[in-house]
Amino acid sequence: MTRYLFGANLFRQMSRPFAEKSDSFWEEVERCLNAGNVNFAANRLYYSVFLSVYEYAIKRAGTEIFETEVHKKMMDMVGRIIDQKKRNTFGLLKDCRITADYCPENVEIERLKSLIDPAREIRDHFISLTEKI
Repeated sequence: MTRYLFGANLFRQMSRPFAEKSDSFWEEVERCLNAGNVNFAANRLYYSVFLSVYEYAIKRAGTEIFETEVHKKMMDMVGRIIDQKKRNTFGLLKDCRITADYCPENVEIERLKSLIDPAREIRDHFISLTEKI
């Protein structure tokens, strides 16, 4: 896998380096649900939120973060910056994404729908924090 490393100055100059991806993933959630593709919606929902948290983390650090367990570290960051309830919500989003990507059963549509509003709160919170850096 090729890694494209950007310097600290480039990340500091970009207001939201992952905005386009995160925003497009968020928009895909509704389209996927309307089309009945709940598994892809679960994947896009998780990654839209993940990228907003990751974007904040790299803006704060000034560089990309390539570490093992980066998903867990972003989940822990949600718990530290917002609260444990939101960390747990992020964990449920990850569980849905894992089910969607790696399990033979489908994600339950009602379960996923129940996570959309809390996911939006997490995403919006980290977008706001990132824009202040």
